[in-house]
Amino acid sequence: MLSDTTNACESLIWGNKKNSKFVTCSFRKRVIEIAKNLGLPQKNNKGANWLMAVMALETEGTFDPSIKNKDGYVGLIQFGESTAKDMDTTQKQLQKMTALKQLDYVEKHISRKKDKIKTLTDVYLSVLNPKSTGLGSNEKAVLWDHNRNAYFNNPAFHKEEGEWETIKKEIKGKKRRGFINGKTYIWEVKMVVEGWYSRGVAKKNTCKKDASTCEFGSNSGNSKDGKTVPWMDVALKEAKDAKGVFENQAPLTTMIKKYHNYCNLFDNPKTPKIEDLEESWCSSFVSWFLDQTDYKGVRHAGSRFYIADDPMWNGANNKRKLKAKDMLIKVSEPLYGAIAVFSDCSKEGVAKKGGHVCFVYGTVKGSEKLAVLGGIKIVKLR
Repeated sequence: MLSDTTNACESLIWGNKKNSKFVTCSFRKRVIEIAKNLGLPQKNNKGANWLMAVMALETEGTFDPSIKNKDGYVGLIQFGESTAKDMDTTQKQLQKMTALKQLDYVEKHISRKKDKIKTLTDVYLSVLNPKSTGLGSNEKAVLWDHNRNAYFNNPAFHKEEGEWETIKKEIKGKKRRGFINGKTYIWEVKMVVEGWYSRGVAKKNTCKKDASTCEFGSNSGNSKDGKTVPWMDVALKEAKDAKGVFENQAPLTTMIKKYHNYCNLFDNPKTPKIEDLEESWCSSFVSWFLDQTDYKGVRHAGSRFYIADDPMWNGANNKRKLKAKDMLIKVSEPLYGAIAVFSDCSKEGVAKKGGHVCFVYGTVKGSEKLAVLGGIKIVKLR
């Protein structure tokens, strides 16, 4: 068994204090060890973070080894009864184990397909549907179709337009989502597991070199006062994943819809379709990233709702907005990760109702201009 007092306590995604009951220093070290045994990428603990993302997805971010889902699967990677039996154990025995001990079985199960694992998606496929391991880079490949109940039992992968909203089949007396002739593609699985990876970046533990104790939070970016800015870790990774494309190109179009859906813009049938909203997604972008951390955005598409004393707050009856308003603090100078709001003004300098909201990244070298990260109409995520 690995000790909590040996060497440095490594930083991994999903390693923050909220999960410390199960994700201990020994747990993280064991995950890193497993990643090495499986031949996963070692630089910056990339492979270990792949494993953490998969376990976060399967346990809904809890890392609880005793967790059981509605279909009867249990543990860190949702072991089925037949899988447990193949490893000379049972589901009940697995549930009684500590998270650290159960990692032995996580390694044993994934190792069976280790020669086919090349990507994060492959790691997840080795758990979700082992026969498909190795298809992680083939986004157009079909994982399963409507002929298998697995298609209807996994609505989290219903990412095609209208697929999740459609209810077409009844299984064991319960209505299930999905198209009657639907299919689950690898790109849909990839989107889900990468989403859990992104969320985990903001929940990293920060560990001191050669120390047995850990500080919690992100360590990749600091504000002027030295405090960490967790949402910037997630935002920067998302910007990289957008691959520099324009908003009418994949994968950015799908990302924009995700931001808007999160802000509930599509709950109202009177709301224009995504094609009509592409030019105003900056606030949805900011809200989504704040909500991936312990901080919460206003969950509103209006950029000026991030100005605490703006008249647009008058008459606001949304409790979430009011709570977010109380959290906003105006600063006298730009800080890394701060929320910046640019107002549209008339020629006379009078502020209009419109504007733009984004995150402060820094300043442009040799000038006083701000470098910001956000989304703006007819442009890119940059």
